[in-house]
Order: sequence, then structure tokens, then C-alpha cells
Amino acid sequence: MRQNDGSTLREIISFAAGVGIGAGIALLFAPASGEETRGSIAESLQEMGGKVRERFTPEAERYAG
Repeated sequence: MRQNDGSTLREIISFAAGVGIGAGIALLFAPASGEETRGSIAESLQEMGGKVRERFTPEAERYAG
């Protein structure tokens, strides 16, 4: 049961639209202000970036400094 390309593209577009609508609704009903939300997102991304850098830094560089 293989679908044609038109059906697959339609499903992808529908999924993307659903994600966009869901994100929009989530932002409208978020309990924090926009400034607080942006700060929280920025903080989370900085922490994640630090973890990624720590994970992929070679051992020699980690203990050299």
C-alpha cells in the first residue's frame, strides 16, 4: 500500500500547519510574559550549548586549560 507523492506532500503540509497552529495557541495561553519566555528559552539554549561543547571537546583540550 504505497501512497503517491501528492498525498505524502499533503500530509507533510498538514503536519507543519498543525505544529504552527499548536505553537501559536501555546504562545497565546502561555502563563509567562514574552520577555520571560524569551529569557527562559535563551537560558535553556545556553545550557544545552554548554553541554554539547563539553561533550564534544576532546579530552586533551578539556584538561589543558
